Amino acid sequence: MISRYSRRLVLLALALGCVLPCLAQNAEVRRKVYLRSSPDVKDKSLILLKPGDELELVDQAPTDGFLHVRTEDGEEGWVKEQNVTVAVDASKIIATLAAPSGNVSDLISGGWEKPEPNKSTFHG
Repeated sequence: MISRYSRRLVLLALALGCVLPCLAQNAEVRRKVYLRSSPDVKDKSLILLKPGDELELVDQAPTDGFLHVRTEDGEEGWVKEQNVTVAVDASKIIATLAAPSGNVSDLISGGWEKPEPNKSTFHG
């Protein structure tokens, strides 16, 4: 049986798994990687990117292991996903997950069944 705490963690992980890919907009090069004209290692290399170079994601979803990116100089292309780290703006996550929901307490019926709490003593 899954505890209530475990269920909450699973739900949070699922929520973040759905939200994070939508919020990620920037990436940083982790190791040397070529910016290519298409998502194919056999295709033309445009420039060599070095660790620390910052990129903007053009498309959030990877294509065949490549990310569609734009450099700080405005050059657009594709890089191997494994060679970059995608950054996420934490304030956007908080704003998305903590969106105002109105007055929830009015939506909960006062007539719901309230069983007696389980009583137990913990000895540790």
